[in-house]
Amino acid sequence: MSTRFVRRHVPAITACAAATLAALVAPAARADNALGLYASGALGQANVASDSWSQATVLANPSSFRENNGAWAARIGVRPISLVAAEAEYYDFGNPSASVNATTTVGVKMKGTGLYGLVFLPIPLVDIYAKAGMSHMRTSTHIAFTCTPTPGCSPQAPIDSETRDTSLAYGAGLQFKVGNLGVRGEYQRFSAASAHPGLATLGLTFEF
Repeated sequence: MSTRFVRRHVPAITACAAATLAALVAPAARADNALGLYASGALGQANVASDSWSQATVLANPSSFRENNGAWAARIGVRPISLVAAEAEYYDFGNPSASVNATTTVGVKMKGTGLYGLVFLPIPLVDIYAKAGMSHMRTSTHIAFTCTPTPGCSPQAPIDSETRDTSLAYGAGLQFKVGNLGVRGEYQRFSAASAHPGLATLGLTFEF
């Protein structure tokens, strides 16, 4: 092969070598992540619900607590085959508060962890899945009382309580992936604090 021929075809030779190298490296990279390890972070809105706060006091009106609040979730999982995955999750529903009446304000803080199995529909382009597993939720309640300026009014001390619930949780979602990155939307329901709080999130997923 002449030196002149090589010089004339350097771009084609280089491109061919790069394509060959990419074809060899891609399966090796996939083999390094044979379990399909991925991580995900998401922001969204929680429906913070609690029926247990009224058990901490003797208020005449045992109202339920229902408030929407900003929330976030972090997940790590494995997807060894395209149809199934398993993941661990941490979620924080924030600390919304609401006035029950003129003298009572209730604040509820919910945080939790969960372990889930995911099943994906065998369709191309987009991942549609259902998930179910066990969730452990910690619910902290703070009840504050104010005293209206009336004769003989005597303010009551605040009441704090905490409940911990381990129960079934479930949800569904969809994901669109480009390479190692994915955009994921999901909705989940829980059983905690004698109620059924919910969490809707939108986030990013990265497959290692």
